[in-house]
Amino acid sequence: RVAIYTRKSTSEGLDQEFNSLDAQREAVEAYVQSQKGKGWVALTERYDDGGYTGANTERPGFRRLLQDIEAGEVDIVAVYKIDRLSRSLGDFARVIDVLDNRGISFVSVTQDFNTATSMGKLTLNILMSFAQFEREVIAERTRDKIVATRRRGDWTGGTPVLGYDVVDKKLVINAEEAEQIRGIFDAFLRLQSLPAILEELHERGVRTKRYTSGSGRTHGGRKFDKASLRRILQNPLYVGDLRAGESIVSGNHDAIVDRGTWDRAQDHTEQRGPTAPERVRSQTLLSGLLWCERCGERMVAHSTSKGAKRYRYYVCQTQLKQGARACPGSRVSAPTLEESVVDRLRVVGRDPKVLAAALKVSNESPTEEANRLQSRQRALDADRNQLRRRRRRVLNQLEDGGPSAGASERLRQVEAQIENVESERDDSREAILALHDRVDEEELADSLAAFLPLWEELLADERRRLLELVIDRLTYSGEKGTVDIELRDGSGPSKKAESCRSSA
Repeated sequence: RVAIYTRKSTSEGLDQEFNSLDAQREAVEAYVQSQKGKGWVALTERYDDGGYTGANTERPGFRRLLQDIEAGEVDIVAVYKIDRLSRSLGDFARVIDVLDNRGISFVSVTQDFNTATSMGKLTLNILMSFAQFEREVIAERTRDKIVATRRRGDWTGGTPVLGYDVVDKKLVINAEEAEQIRGIFDAFLRLQSLPAILEELHERGVRTKRYTSGSGRTHGGRKFDKASLRRILQNPLYVGDLRAGESIVSGNHDAIVDRGTWDRAQDHTEQRGPTAPERVRSQTLLSGLLWCERCGERMVAHSTSKGAKRYRYYVCQTQLKQGARACPGSRVSAPTLEESVVDRLRVVGRDPKVLAAALKVSNESPTEEANRLQSRQRALDADRNQLRRRRRRVLNQLEDGGPSAGASERLRQVEAQIENVESERDDSREAILALHDRVDEEELADSLAAFLPLWEELLADERRRLLELVIDRLTYSGEKGTVDIELRDGSGPSKKAESCRSSA
C-alpha cells in the first residue's frame, strides 16, 4: 500500500486542469506500476499540499498522511523528490524515525533510493543536508539584502512603532502619537527617572502602539513598562535614522524628535549607566522562596554597582516592571534579609519536628520541588518548540517569497528568545539533577543540631538546598519590615513559624 505525497510551495497554476501536483502524482504512479511484481499498489487517497512550504510540517495533506500512518494504513510513502516531503533536515529526520518505527519505507522515485536499504539511508541524509544548506544560504542572502536595503534608508518592515503608521511600506508620522513620543523624551530630560515617567504616562493614559497583524490579531495597547519605555528612548527611528546591521544610517522617513533632544537623551542614558539593574544570574539564597506581601508577586534577586562596590537586593516583580511607586517598600537588602532568615532558623532548627519534616521531604522521590522543576521544564520545552516553529515560518517567508517585511529582525528576535529558553532549560535540568541527590539523615541531623558551624562551611548550592528542605515559603512585608517563614511539615501543607524582624 503506497501513499503518494505531492507538494508545491506556491499556489500559482494550481487552478489549471493539469497542474504540478498532478504531474508529480502521475510520475510516482508510473513508478509504482513498475513495481507491481513486488505487490505495490498506489492508494487512491490523495495527499496533496498546494501552496504550502516544505520548511515546516504545518500542512493539511501531510497531517492526513501521518494520521493514516498511525492508523496502520500505509506500507510505503513515495514522493517525486525528497524535498517535496520536507526541506528541513530536523523535520525530515523525525518523519523518517516515525516511518522506521512502524516498518514503513520511504521512496523517492526520481532519485532512485529506498530507505529500506542502508545505502538509501546514507543517500537520503546527504541529499537532505544539501537541501538544508541551500535553504540556509537563501536565508543568509535575504538577510544581507535586507541590510543593504536599510543602508539605503528604506524601511524593511517589522513591528509597528508608536509615532508612525506604515503606508505603502513606508513610515508616515501619526500626528497624535508623535506628540506622545515628544512628551516621553521631554519627560525623560526633565525627570531623568523611568519610574517617574511611567507614573506620568499611566496618569495620562498613554499606551503602547496598537496595531493589527496580517493574521487579523490585535496587538499592543498595553501600559508601558521600563523595557518598552527604554526601547522608545533608544530607537533611532525617532530622529530619522535606521539600524542596518551594526550600523546606524540616515532613513528616508521624517524625524519626530530633533537631533539636539535625541543627543541629550542618549547622553543622559549613558551617564546613568544601565537603566535596569544588573540581574544576578547565579542562584541566590532565597530565590524561589520569597514573595511580596503587598502585591503577591515573587521577589527576585538583583544587584547594582556604585563605583567598585556591588549591592545585592531582592525586589518584587511589580516594582521591577512598573517602578517603585507601583509597589513601594518591596525592595530589601539581600544580605540583611538572608541573615535575618538564617538567624531565625538557627533557633527553629533545634525543634525535632522540623528535623523529622526535613528528613521526610528530603527523601521523597520525586520531591515537590522536583515536580515543579519538571513542570517548568515541560513548559520550556513547549516554548522552545513554539519558537522553533515560528523560526521556520520566518525562514519560509525568506525561502518562498523572497525578502518579507521585517523578516530579518523577526528572525533575530526569535533566535535570541530560543537562546534564552535553552539557557533556562539547562539551568532547570541541573537543578533537577541536584534535587535527586538524597540527603544523608545523619548529616542533616548534625547540620540542624550544629547549624552555625556547619552553615559557614557549606557551599552556596548546599545552603540553598538546606533551606528548600526546611522552608516552604517566605513572605516579606515592606511596611512592617518583617519576613514570615512558613516551614514544611513533611505532609504537604505548611505550618507558619513566628515572624522574624528584619532591619532592612
